Amino acid sequence: MTGPYGQELPGLSLKWQAIGDSGAAVLAQARLRGNLTLTDTQIGGAGARRLIESAPSRALYLNENPIGPGGLVGLVGIGEGLVSLNLQDCGLDETDAKALAAVGASPDFKGLYLRDDLGDAGVLAIAKAPWLGQLEQLLVMTKASAAAKTSLSAAWGERAGLNIDGHWTQAKPSSD
Repeated sequence: MTGPYGQELPGLSLKWQAIGDSGAAVLAQARLRGNLTLTDTQIGGAGARRLIESAPSRALYLNENPIGPGGLVGLVGIGEGLVSLNLQDCGLDETDAKALAAVGASPDFKGLYLRDDLGDAGVLAIAKAPWLGQLEQLLVMTKASAAAKTSLSAAWGERAGLNIDGHWTQAKPSSD
């Protein structure tokens, strides 16, 4: 998707528009320099998978879309160039977390934001994701046991950037 003179668009924000999966398919072909924000635009699982795989922008905000439960099952990968993925309040469950955690991501992928009922199995899957170590920010706000959240925190390690249920972790000062 380009502007009227062939240049890339800097970014696009569509909120509260019923673009659905067919609109997501069109937007998946775009190349944006900035963010693609699609809040509450009636995108389901098929549209979300297509957008995540194609990575039309560096940051993809799919908040408040009816993606799950199970909408991320069948996801092939996190597209090259996608730096930040926001999937808050999308009805995701543990099957979605497992599907997301099972795929590869390019080294560009640095931030993931989840706020849904992922349960213990979903949180534990994220803790084992192959791309967890490359993330610089991870937000997980979910219903899960303290043990599952502790496992995620342990997998994250002693670095800053993890937010579990509204509490950011901080790296420990070096003991030089």
